[in-house]
Amino acid sequence: MCPKLRVSSRPCRRTAAIKRLALISVAAVLAACQPTSQTEEAPADAPAVTTGPWEITASGVGPITADTPFDAAAIQALFSGSTAESGFLHVGEETIPIITVYGSDDLSLEIQGSSDGRVARVSIGGGAFAGPNGETLLTPWPQLGLTPADCAMGEGRRFECHKADAANVSYVIAVPGWDSDAAPDEATLTERAILGSMGWIRP
Repeated sequence: MCPKLRVSSRPCRRTAAIKRLALISVAAVLAACQPTSQTEEAPADAPAVTTGPWEITASGVGPITADTPFDAAAIQALFSGSTAESGFLHVGEETIPIITVYGSDDLSLEIQGSSDGRVARVSIGGGAFAGPNGETLLTPWPQLGLTPADCAMGEGRRFECHKADAANVSYVIAVPGWDSDAAPDEATLTERAILGSMGWIRP
C-alpha cells in the first residue's frame, strides 16, 4: 500500500505497474523452464520397422509392398537388424540388378526391381515367413494343400506351384533325389517333397 503522503499518486501507480510486469516476466520464464509431458513424435515418413514373423500375401512380403522402392537402404530399414546389399544376377547373357537381404532367424531374400524404380519380384529363401494359408519353409508336401495339378516343372528342374487365392505367390518344391526333367508323381511328392522356397511377383 502506498504511504499517505501529500504527493501525487501517479508515481506510486507507475511503481506498482512495474512490479506487476516484473512478476509476470519471472512467471513466464519459470513456466518456459518446466518440463513438458508431451513426447516428440516420429516423422510421418519414417519407415515401419518389423521383426517378424512376416506374412506373404498377394499384396506383399511382410513390409515389402507394391510401393516399396528398389533401394538397398530403404529395404534394409524395413527389416530390423538386417543387411541389404546390391548386386547382379547373371542369367545367360542377361545381367539383372538384385538386392540381397539377410539377417537373424535365417532371413534370406533376393529382390528384383522394375523400370519404375519399385520392387517387382521377391524370392524368399529363409526367415520367419508364412504364406497366404500359413505355409512355412520346409513344410512337408502333404501339409501344403497342393496337388500335382497346381504345379509345373520349369527351368533347372524347378518344380513350382501356385494357388488360386494368390496366383502371384509361388511355392517352389524341393524333392531330394529327384533328377528327372519330368514332374514328380504324387507318391514321390508325399514321400520326399518339402517347401524349399517361395516367390512373390508384384501384382
